[in-house]
Amino acid sequence: MTRMHRKATVYAVLLMFAGYLLNPVVVSSADAQTATNVSNDIEKIEKALGDLLRLYENDEITPHQYHQRRSELVTLMNDIRTGEKSSGEIVELTLKNGDKLTGTVVSEDVRQIKFRSAWNVVLTVPVAEIENRRVVESAPSEIIDSLELPAPAQVEQPAGAAPETGEMQSTDSDAAVVSDVATAPKPSWKERLLKNLHGEIQVGADLGFGTRERQLYSANAKFNYNYGKSRTGLELDAAYGETDGVMSANRFRGTAKYEWDFKDKSRMYFYNAAGAGYDEVRKIDLFLEEGMGLGYKLIQRTNLIVNTEVGGQFQRYYYSDDSTKDNISVRVAQDLTWNITEKMVFTEKAQFTPNVDDPADFRARLVFNLSYPFFKRYTFNITLIDEYDSRPQKGVDSNDIQVRSSLGMKF
Repeated sequence: MTRMHRKATVYAVLLMFAGYLLNPVVVSSADAQTATNVSNDIEKIEKALGDLLRLYENDEITPHQYHQRRSELVTLMNDIRTGEKSSGEIVELTLKNGDKLTGTVVSEDVRQIKFRSAWNVVLTVPVAEIENRRVVESAPSEIIDSLELPAPAQVEQPAGAAPETGEMQSTDSDAAVVSDVATAPKPSWKERLLKNLHGEIQVGADLGFGTRERQLYSANAKFNYNYGKSRTGLELDAAYGETDGVMSANRFRGTAKYEWDFKDKSRMYFYNAAGAGYDEVRKIDLFLEEGMGLGYKLIQRTNLIVNTEVGGQFQRYYYSDDSTKDNISVRVAQDLTWNITEKMVFTEKAQFTPNVDDPADFRARLVFNLSYPFFKRYTFNITLIDEYDSRPQKGVDSNDIQVRSSLGMKF
């Protein structure tokens, strides 16, 4: 197998794997009078988050509806937990000089009112300077009690039927809308695919000119499709670099992974993962890997998700000296997603694969990524990748560390 044929095989294998394997409440929070009130408010929000996730997994709401409402609920819960704002009312203050200020109340006493403006700036206004005060939005306790999840994408009920709550009666116009929805054609498989497909594309260039010249270009694409209890992901990663005119990086890696929960709300899931790629600097013309096993959702919080996995994996390597190597390994892996702030997200993935016949022959891979959105769907990313091979080819270091910066676009 020539080097050109091996690289072509990488793309063919990835296409085969992809074919097989094919997440608003206004910012407000409360200074609860007692710990019991705070606990009750958080419990209500967590229940709303659970209901929201079920709607999303059952394909009853769009990804946009899910992510928008989830962000609003998480923001509300974080504000309540930190106690950053006390009354949570959104008020409009008319000052004696005629100025009008609008914001969310942080705290107040007989002398002054502190509130957060729409520009996220905390202002302090003496009570003596206030001519009039008008409440624009209720306190969080009232908001939480009236939380409503996004309406399902399709609602089928007889025209003119009253809502289940019995508090409102359908009007003629409501009946017409329901009738139109009920008779609307079901979305095609292409529409359902695009509705549940999301991901991110990152492109980076790290350049240095001076005593030593270096250029490193990288690209990464992630595609995720979630439906019901199953999740399918495809990731493509490539990098090419030169230092003083000498090639320092030329690698490509593609992985496809399928996950399936055993039942609703189950923490245990089954996975099947496959990958292929090459690394010219490490003298690997082609590598193939396939594995399966079990995963466990160790931590599932609104701002922190940790999963662990254990299973088996087969690996085959084709080297530039025309030698080959097969490994049957145990695979131990872990991944983490941490919303450090409302916008900043830290992700980490770790994988360790020791050879069953010789545990001293092992490989490890560690990936860190810090992402921050600077404009709508566009993000700035810093990525660190550490790959270790205990028995590399002759002349190749065991440890390979890559540091990248890139711009990304989510969809």
